[in-house]
Amino acid sequence: MCSSDLLLCALPADVAQHEVVLRWLYSASLRAGTARTVLPRVTAYLHLHEAPELRALHAGTTLKLAERYREAERAARGARTPLTLYYYGLATAEERPADALPILRAAVDCAETEGTPHDVVRNAQALAATYTQTGQYVNALHWTVYALRQYDNSRMGDWQRRLAVLNEWAYTSLLGGRLEHLSGTLAEAEAQLATGAPQVYSLFQTTLADHALVSGEPLRALRAVEAARQGQPRTHQGWHSVQLVRVLTELDRPDRALSVAEEIGRAHV
Repeated sequence: MCSSDLLLCALPADVAQHEVVLRWLYSASLRAGTARTVLPRVTAYLHLHEAPELRALHAGTTLKLAERYREAERAARGARTPLTLYYYGLATAEERPADALPILRAAVDCAETEGTPHDVVRNAQALAATYTQTGQYVNALHWTVYALRQYDNSRMGDWQRRLAVLNEWAYTSLLGGRLEHLSGTLAEAEAQLATGAPQVYSLFQTTLADHALVSGEPLRALRAVEAARQGQPRTHQGWHSVQLVRVLTELDRPDRALSVAEEIGRAHV
């Protein structure tokens, strides 16, 4: 367990079972990779209590799609907070991104009036990502820049959050053809990746690979894709493998590209 987990677990039993404590304990355990040790307490509590924010966090991080949407919607009905609206918006965006836009815009508005700087940055990033999903790159860039500005102005200490937002900005810039200043910004961010969370590292490497391809550097793209795939479980390698096929095709290695494509097909049989 991390230090946050240990401190929260050390609280008296009657306090430790409070919804807010459970939510922060579960959130800390998710980051530390120890969620399985806390999950039984969370599910037991949700069985007896509505607990909208804990319910939203549990739905957004644990449940499968259909149940995730149902539980996130229930949480948002129970209380419209920056967190419940965030997870409700994300769950909606998985199948109906256009329908999620007003929910996530409400999540940003709610965060600005009732939440913390962390809530504002997180919700603005989700809104930007959903604009990207719907092909509205100008709006997506606006909200990623806003999220970065809010992060820097508030001097938040969660630099992995900043890397995630920066990745969103870089990816949207690539899609929108706005390549100026990208190289320097990505190089600066890359230096921080080695000590980042594995999921942040992997996500950023895919963006570095896309940038390398756009810049006409397929060998650099290959190194980034291979780094992104490394350590990922088979069930999470799909997008990285598709990206690898694209890079191998660019490098004129059709046999290897075909082999990877066939691996993708077998993995989803």
